[in-house]
Amino acid sequence: MSPLPSATEPVNSPIIDNRQQLIDFLLRGARPREDWGVGLETEKLVVDRDTGEAVGYERIRELLSRLDGIGGWQGVYEQERLVGLQGKRSSVTLEPGGQLELSGKFCCDIACSWRDLNRYRQHIVTMGHDLGLVFLGLGVQPFTPLEQIEWLPKPRYEIMAPYMLKSGDMGQRMMKQTAGTQVNLDFSDEADCVR
Repeated sequence: MSPLPSATEPVNSPIIDNRQQLIDFLLRGARPREDWGVGLETEKLVVDRDTGEAVGYERIRELLSRLDGIGGWQGVYEQERLVGLQGKRSSVTLEPGGQLELSGKFCCDIACSWRDLNRYRQHIVTMGHDLGLVFLGLGVQPFTPLEQIEWLPKPRYEIMAPYMLKSGDMGQRMMKQTAGTQVNLDFSDEADCVR
C-alpha cells in the first residue's frame, strides 16, 4: 500500500465520475476467499475517571509513555512528541481530540480480532487505572463541551483546525468529540461486495 500524501502534496488520483469507474476501483481490492481477513479499527474516548471529562495531551502522553516497551509496543514520535504506539502488526494512534485508536492486526477470523482487541484493552485499562483514566466506547463525548477539548499537538491537526473553524462547529465536533469503530472485511467479487 502506498503512503498517504502529506497535507502539502497534491493528490494525483484520477477522478471517479461514473458508476463503472467506482466499481472498477473497488474491485481492485477483491481477494480470493483463502486470503480473506478481518481488520478492526476502534476509537475510545479518554476521560478523567472522576469527572468523565476529556483529558488533554499530557495525560494521554503519560499513558503512551507507560505502554511504550510493554507487550511489543514501541513509541511513535512526531516533532519529538509521543503520538502513538507501533506493535508488530497493529498500531495505536491519537485522534484530534485525544481519542485513542487501535488499528488492529490483519486477522483470518473474528476470534483473532477479539484476542487482539482484548490484549490492547487490558494494557490500556491497567495503565489507565493508575493514571485516573477511563476509556469510553461511546460515539460522542457526553461531558466535555467542544471548546474545552484541546486539539492534539500533531502537525496535520494544526493545519486542519483553522479550516474546520471556517465551516462551523460540526467539523470540529466530528474531529474532537466523536469516536467510532470500523470493521474491514474482504470480498471476492462484485456480487460478494454488494452482499
